[in-house]
Amino acid sequence: MHTARTIASGGRVGAARAVAPGCRLSGATHVSALAGAATLAPFAVPKILFLDLVKALTAAGIGAIHIPAKIEGMAFGQDVVLNGSVKHTLFIANDNDFLAAVLDKNNATVDNPNQYFVFAFDDGDLPGFVPQKFTGERDDEDR
Repeated sequence: MHTARTIASGGRVGAARAVAPGCRLSGATHVSALAGAATLAPFAVPKILFLDLVKALTAAGIGAIHIPAKIEGMAFGQDVVLNGSVKHTLFIANDNDFLAAVLDKNNATVDNPNQYFVFAFDDGDLPGFVPQKFTGERDDEDR
């Protein structure tokens, strides 16, 4: 089963948002020859929520006001072993637009660092997940 992962974010510092919805692509229809929202709407695949970033980070003790508004990077990482169990990893990063500080919703200047968050999950959290395998061989001409 194939699943596409996307990031839904937006707003400003402290804005509520959910991250990492995806779409199950099994049973999807090839639509490259179709055009227009009305024509494409019947073929839309439903979204599934994999991770609510604000909920996860606030549960870990990070205040919502300190969660970056521009979450723009997401990648699956190597599996790790935690307490004897194999876990998959998901790395998430923000984009601070090279701005070391920004105004928050109260017009106070706050630090705006680049941040990286790593989440561990089980097979049951994302059914059908298959980690991508890399051979280590390069296929480009920049050797």
